[in-house]
Amino acid sequence: MAYKRKSLRDHFAVDGDPKRILALDGGGLRGILTVGALARLEALLRDRHGGDPDFRLSHYFDLIAGTSTGAIIAAALALGWTVEQVRQQYFSLGQKVFEKSLLRRGLLRAKYDHEALAKALKRLYGAKTTLGGGELQTGLLVVTKRLDSGSPWPIGNNPMGMYFAGRDGGTVGNGDYPLWQVVRASTAAPSFFDPEEITIARKAGQKPASGQFVDGGVSPFNNPSLQALMYATVDGYRVGWPLGADRVLLVALGTGAADP
Repeated sequence: MAYKRKSLRDHFAVDGDPKRILALDGGGLRGILTVGALARLEALLRDRHGGDPDFRLSHYFDLIAGTSTGAIIAAALALGWTVEQVRQQYFSLGQKVFEKSLLRRGLLRAKYDHEALAKALKRLYGAKTTLGGGELQTGLLVVTKRLDSGSPWPIGNNPMGMYFAGRDGGTVGNGDYPLWQVVRASTAAPSFFDPEEITIARKAGQKPASGQFVDGGVSPFNNPSLQALMYATVDGYRVGWPLGADRVLLVALGTGAADP
């Protein structure tokens, strides 16, 4: 079966073929189990679509959603990486950020070095890559949580989204958020990493307004499946895909479970 590569707008378009969503759970370094499942999924889909070595999951799925470690993987897949590329970089990230980080001993200090994680994510995605910069090949949804309000913040790259472009001459649109920073926010697990501060508004002559964000896993959406489905179908998000078993396919992958 041949497949057609689509533009980002085609991935988000309401009409056309049924839509496909991939949702990736949070779970720390157990995300390597997610990568293993993705490798099998990629191989099966590649075979189904003619065995093309250039096939990517970003060609098949119209929206890839992730929380925490799932966000790290989701962003890489949405950029058009193969699962093998994700696997290699995921191991490297774990070694650099977790295994080699010095514990910070203060009782109220984060356990791991957030600057090391930020540096690693900039290297992975590019320091200047933004949600609206054109590098993302399919829909991406990163789930994080606003620390001051306690509300989940799903941050996506839908070009027609209400908050994608800045408004009122001051609000910073989602499309201008650095990709590395959005992912870093989703991975900022309390007690392990410091919150991530993102500039959300700028007005001439005033100090920029910012919000502090933490791991989306401490919201109700560590499994981002429901949030991804709401993002795709609820009117306020301006994606507008029709619901129905014959209209939306949702594939959800977790990170396994530890023995009791």
